[in-house]
Amino acid sequence: MESSQIKNNKWFGIPRSSIDWYPTIDKNKCITCLICVKFCKKGVFTVSENKPKVINPKNCVVGCRGCDAKCPVGAISHPSDEYLSELLKQKSENAVGDCCSTCAIK
Repeated sequence: MESSQIKNNKWFGIPRSSIDWYPTIDKNKCITCLICVKFCKKGVFTVSENKPKVINPKNCVVGCRGCDAKCPVGAISHPSDEYLSELLKQKSENAVGDCCSTCAIK
């Protein structure tokens, strides 16, 4: 699969470009089996010098941890659920009064 950056993507109305959700590879644990590269169909990974490398982090589906589960040695991690919860909380707090230009709630 050719890697390319996904554009104009949103998660619950939050621009994907502002969400820091992507896999991190622990190079000390990685055994270079490349299961993560084969598993991910979004072009997040590539192979560089026979090792997996994250090249399109924003292509990762927000909330997906599929590659974490596939890694036989636990070398891949993503941000916490709390990070996503905080994003949604901030969005809902900022949304009050933004529904329309004539809103009485300001």
